[in-house]
Amino acid sequence: MTRAGLDSTPRPAPSRDRARRGTQGQSVVTAAWRLLSSRVTAWTVAGVALVTALAAILLPGGGGAVSPDAASFDGLPQVGALFQGAWQSSPHFCTASVVNSPSGDVIATAAHCLSGDAKDLEFVPMYHDGQAPYGAWSVTGAYISQRWLLHQDPQADFAFLTVKPRDVGGTERTLQSVVGGDPLVVGRQLPQWTVVVGYPAGTGGGPVICLNQAVARRGYPSFRCGGFVDGTSGGPWLADYDSATGRGDLYGVTGGRHQGGCVTWVSFSSSFSVDTTAVYERAVTGRPPDMVPGAQPVSC
Repeated sequence: MTRAGLDSTPRPAPSRDRARRGTQGQSVVTAAWRLLSSRVTAWTVAGVALVTALAAILLPGGGGAVSPDAASFDGLPQVGALFQGAWQSSPHFCTASVVNSPSGDVIATAAHCLSGDAKDLEFVPMYHDGQAPYGAWSVTGAYISQRWLLHQDPQADFAFLTVKPRDVGGTERTLQSVVGGDPLVVGRQLPQWTVVVGYPAGTGGGPVICLNQAVARRGYPSFRCGGFVDGTSGGPWLADYDSATGRGDLYGVTGGRHQGGCVTWVSFSSSFSVDTTAVYERAVTGRPPDMVPGAQPVSC
């Protein structure tokens, strides 16, 4: 299943019906996952009730990670939905998250989510159920790798957007000063555990979250978890996630191989590298932004 780009037409989520192949042991572990997911743990972060189901289940004997299902929750302050046009009257189509930066105005997403100068987009952090607890932030520019600009290299399927400051309580504030952010990390080995967040495309609704092991697959970081449908592209891949703060190290975004994946239970990311850092630094220092070519269809 390929994640959608700038498609303004709401679409139903793809079917999650699938054959779960494996042994009886896998069925038992899957049942255990569902039991744990039904007993979610709740705590408060910055005055916001954060409900998660971050229990990972591994097969005995190291045969590989079971594919759990993502859990719905109210969201994280630094992660939000992207809208084309005014958020109150448009469906959200991709996911983005705030990246720590000196300028305080940078968010990360997938390059295949973008087209043109992206200045018609709005970012709504912690959007859920038609609510925008931290307001909507207008995009002012898009930055992508030359590898994506020239030939849409799947290993360069990442982008950074800058957003305009907003008046908050009579004071002009940057996005990061309001909701916080996650540090960008490049060139690291895959962590033991990864937390992935995304917004299924559509009108209303909210984000999903999942924790599992990421593994290298065909040269890309990959992550097994059901429920990452259209719209979850651009969502953050967080290492060293701290459940007390809701923060982690941003080392990937849903995208890369097949623009994020051909099925809803295996997602991919580009491998962040020095090229990622170079694009990020252009955004942070306010260099001239890019005109992004529309993503070409991919075959699975």
